[in-house]
Amino acid sequence: MESILDFSPLYLCLYLLEIIIFLRLRRISQYLVFLIFIQALYIVGNLLWTGNSTEIFYTLMLLNGPALYLMCLTNQWGYVSFKTKMIHLLPFLVIILKDILYIFAFKKGNDHSLLDLDITLCSISQIIYASWICGRQSRRNPTQNTISTQIRKLGLLMIFNGVFSILTHLRGFGLLIDFGFDVNVIIYLSILLSIVLMIKDLVPGKNGILNVTEDFFNPDSAYDQNHYDRDALQERYRYSSLELETFKVIEERIKVYLLEERVFLQPNITLDSFAEQIKVPKSHISQVLNTYMGKNFYRLIAEYRIEYALEALQKNNHLKIETLAYDCGFNSLSTFNRYFKEIMGMQPSIYIRTLQV
Repeated sequence: MESILDFSPLYLCLYLLEIIIFLRLRRISQYLVFLIFIQALYIVGNLLWTGNSTEIFYTLMLLNGPALYLMCLTNQWGYVSFKTKMIHLLPFLVIILKDILYIFAFKKGNDHSLLDLDITLCSISQIIYASWICGRQSRRNPTQNTISTQIRKLGLLMIFNGVFSILTHLRGFGLLIDFGFDVNVIIYLSILLSIVLMIKDLVPGKNGILNVTEDFFNPDSAYDQNHYDRDALQERYRYSSLELETFKVIEERIKVYLLEERVFLQPNITLDSFAEQIKVPKSHISQVLNTYMGKNFYRLIAEYRIEYALEALQKNNHLKIETLAYDCGFNSLSTFNRYFKEIMGMQPSIYIRTLQV
């Protein structure tokens, strides 16, 4: 009888294709498309093919957990190294190698127990990854409501799917559970729901920007103003989901709003409040500032404040420095002096004296 795990060139080609694609994933949108492809392949494969063709579709589900985890890392750090990808790809490679060796070494026919074991391992992996991701997201960002929320939803659906997959394939361990209905329907519905959620993230919003990136990493707090490393930040955001045209659009929106509304004069302006005012996700603003404009948010605000101070001094060069500092939006004279010297190359007192000569 033909083995249920009968190895064929189709298996090898699809496995190799998935491995190559997995290692080349860089952007969050790419991870979403990859996950959609796996879920769709699983449903279509199991509905259209039976018997020895189904093993390939079950094994591919082992990539669900690693792909969601790496998407989470990409969302947080902007990129994932090749080494990290290989580490999380190892379980998938081990399962494939184990099945191939089993087939050629034992050549057992209709061995459902091995298929049940693979499905159980895939489901356990999916549950572990998804549980860890959901817990991590909740601890680090309990209030986020964009891509972080979507990641948690996908994680919960993976946990749900994994539990029911295990329950329906306990026959390999000598256990059978009669639910009174076809549990596969529930599994398929949960997978379809996850596909819908991911497709929703790939549809541009009203502003034409894909809302598929939201960094938990905050460059403004991680880099001191005097130790700003533009090359490092460009590398960190090299795999951003934002395209060049989107960078330009957001940059223009930032500049126009700062010039027209003069929000830089607000002493307590923050990246969060600024993002709310211009209706752009703060992660997008951070990426545009750090990779496209070459500065962080507080440096940008400081430059506009110093420019405002220079204009004020041109009109009245007898202004007191302390009064000028607070009028510009700075909370302290020392901060004003530091930024003024960094930008103008001299202390404000010296600059004022040059104007009075």
